[in-house]
Amino acid sequence: MILKLPDIEIPNKNPFVNCKLGREKIAEVYTQLLNNSFSGGTILINNSWGCGKTTFLKMWKPYLKNFKDINCKPIYLDAWGISKNDNILLTLLGEIRKVLNSKKKDFKRLPKALLSSLPYLLDTVDQTSIVSSLNSVIDKIKEGTDIDPQTEKKLFDIQNKGAWIKEFQNGLKEYGEKEKIIFLIDELDRCKPDRAIKFLEIIKYFFVENIFFVITVDKKELNHIVTSYYGNSYDSNYYFKKFIDLELSLPTPSNLELIIHFLGIFRIEDLLNKFNKKEKVSTNYNFDKFIINLLSLKEYTPRHIKQVIQQFHIVYNMLIGYEMKSGKNNFLLATVCFLLIDIKYRNPNIIQKILALSRGVWVEV
Repeated sequence: MILKLPDIEIPNKNPFVNCKLGREKIAEVYTQLLNNSFSGGTILINNSWGCGKTTFLKMWKPYLKNFKDINCKPIYLDAWGISKNDNILLTLLGEIRKVLNSKKKDFKRLPKALLSSLPYLLDTVDQTSIVSSLNSVIDKIKEGTDIDPQTEKKLFDIQNKGAWIKEFQNGLKEYGEKEKIIFLIDELDRCKPDRAIKFLEIIKYFFVENIFFVITVDKKELNHIVTSYYGNSYDSNYYFKKFIDLELSLPTPSNLELIIHFLGIFRIEDLLNKFNKKEKVSTNYNFDKFIINLLSLKEYTPRHIKQVIQQFHIVYNMLIGYEMKSGKNNFLLATVCFLLIDIKYRNPNIIQKILALSRGVWVEV
C-alpha cells in the first residue's frame, strides 16, 4: 500500500522526462520569452491550487540552466518556506550571491552603491509609519511646538527613500550585469497577508534590466490577501498593475493521460483483481473505464485526480484485510467507495450529511 507518493524525480539533464502534463513545450515558449526580453520584469503565472505550478517551476529551473541560447541564473524560491524571522531583502540578495559564485559568506563583494543603500532599505518605512509620522508633524504644527529629532529623521528617510532605492538598483546592475537573474517565486499565495504584501513591496527594489521575477499564484487567493490587508474596498487589480508586467497561465492539460498514469502507479487493476480472486468473483466490469469517465466529467486539477485515486487505493487495501465472504460482486462496493471518495474531495459537507443519514448502515457493514 502506498500512503504517500515520493516526489517526482527531476533529472538535471532532462528535467521534463517524468512530466505527465506535456509542459516541456510550455517551458520552451516561456524561456524564449525571457531570452528575447531586453529589460527585467515580472511575470505572473495564474492557476488554481493543485494544477502543478510547483512541479513546473522545479522542472523549469534546470531547463533554464541547460538552455544554450540564454545566459541566465535561475533561482527557485519558496516564499512560504522563508522563515518569518528572515529578512526578505537579505534573502533575495543571498540567493543572488549564491548563483553568482561568490565564495565569501558575507556581502563584502557587493558594489559600494549596494552596500551604502542597504542600511536605509533594511529598515524600510511602511505605509503605517509614514501616516503616523505625518500626523505627528501636523499635530505639532497645530500645537506650535517643535518637531522632535526622531520624527524629523523619519521624514528625512521618507523623503530620500527614492534616492536610496535608485542607488540600490544601480548596485544590482553592476553586481549581475553579465547574466540574467531569474527568480522563480512559488507559494506566495499561501503566505500570511502581511508577509505576502511585504514580499511584493520588497521585490520592487529589484526591478532592474537584468533581473526577472516569475511568480506562480492562484490570483483569487492573492486578491484575498490584498483585500484582507488593505480592506475590502481596495482595488486589488489596480494594486497588481504596479508589479505585474505580464500575466500568463499554464494550459490545462487533458486529464486522460494523468488518470491512466495514477491508475498505474497505485495499481488499481491489480488491487481489484487481487480482491476478487480472493473472493472467487469473476466479472467483465471495467472499473478503470468507470474511473476515467467519472474524473473526465469535470476539469479536475492534477492534485484532485491524484488524491482521489490514492485515497481509494488506501481504503480498498484496508477492505482486503477483512474476511468478506458475501459472495457478491465486490466491484459494486468498489464503485460506491470511489463515488463517496470523489464526493468527499469535491464537497466535504455533502459526504458528512450522507454519513450522518446512513450511520446505521455503515455500522452493519
